[in-house]
Amino acid sequence: MSARNHPGIVGTAVVLVLMLSPVVLATLALGGYLNYGSIRRTYEDMIGERHMSAAARIAEDAETALSFGLPLAGQTTLQPLLAREVESDPMMVSIDVVGPTGGVLFSSDPERAGPNAETAPDLLQGQSAEIRSAFDTVQGRVVVRESRAAIEAQLDLLRTRILNTTIATAAAALALSIVAVWVLLSWFGRRVSRTGTTSAGVEVPEETLADIDAVDRAQRALEPRLAGRGA
Repeated sequence: MSARNHPGIVGTAVVLVLMLSPVVLATLALGGYLNYGSIRRTYEDMIGERHMSAAARIAEDAETALSFGLPLAGQTTLQPLLAREVESDPMMVSIDVVGPTGGVLFSSDPERAGPNAETAPDLLQGQSAEIRSAFDTVQGRVVVRESRAAIEAQLDLLRTRILNTTIATAAAALALSIVAVWVLLSWFGRRVSRTGTTSAGVEVPEETLADIDAVDRAQRALEPRLAGRGA
């Protein structure tokens, strides 16, 4: 039996799949949402660890200079180091070296140096590391400022990719489901449509032919006895 001979099979397959599609789509949507949430946390943690590592490296360099007696405010070599770190990471806006009183001693953005540096609304203070002296006193901090806009832009791109993947997966799953149900119904239809003729000349489904023949033979074997009893 082909789909041409039984056009209702394809329609039945489509109906069955459409009945199940809400469950399939809901499952895929939930999976996509959970996947995005997990990847978002992983991405943010990755950025945080990278920026924390950068802040710790700069703080370590400053502590080394402190151990040689060079005060934090006199460590002018920090300026180009901060600039190089920011240039290597598009998620960074600036790195500040803050003194013990809160003023910005050095910054990758020279305009921020001074006692009254402010954080713009679209920026986040990401990670920071303390700068400690050999006597374990806090001499300042290294502060990494992150761009909220840049981070969200990357997350939006990631969300779009996950959404597109989920939609493509859903479409493929529905198409494969229709094909699978169509194949199953076609196979079942072929099995049901095959018929045979019993010894009594009756056309019955091929699946039941042997059983019906056995019943007919048994009935014919009993007929003489039943006829003798009736006489």
